[in-house]
Amino acid sequence: MMALFIPEHKAVFIRVPKTGSTAVLTRFCEGQGGHVPAARLRDRIGRDRWPDWFSFAFVRNPWDRVVSAWYYLRFSLPVVPEQMSFTDFVATRTFLQAWTGSHFHQLPYLVDGAGAIIVSFIGRYEHLQRDVDRISARLDLPCSTLRRSGSARPPGDTYRHHYTDETRRVVAGECRADIEAFGYTF
Repeated sequence: MMALFIPEHKAVFIRVPKTGSTAVLTRFCEGQGGHVPAARLRDRIGRDRWPDWFSFAFVRNPWDRVVSAWYYLRFSLPVVPEQMSFTDFVATRTFLQAWTGSHFHQLPYLVDGAGAIIVSFIGRYEHLQRDVDRISARLDLPCSTLRRSGSARPPGDTYRHHYTDETRRVVAGECRADIEAFGYTF
């Protein structure tokens, strides 16, 4: 967990799954770090010192994130049968069951017990390089091109073509809090 801290810059990275976090972790932190909610990291730093630290995280369009999870859980991890269609993956709520706890939802990583966002900067996967450059500037670090980790998803694959009206509604319902908190649309 220590790799999430950048003590020389009084910064901490809240690593939300399936948001480009491996590339961001490689850019700013040495070693590895798990997916740890901001509230736990704040407790580790100290609630009284948390406001003095720059905390940052990334979020991703939930519909795109579910497609990414489908590829990842079928080919990279593989905990979902390779022959499972995307429609079945969503209709059976496998995208929620394949991960434990709040791992799939993004908002719980960024809030305190009262539901208030406690992260200084929330970047977007959709603008990953731009937002990493903003963080680099804030930390007075040189900008550099991110090295993306390998993906099972074919290049140029967009999330929209995977969805039917029904699967779009299922994800909208299951990810409503993330969609509303971060202003995402299909």
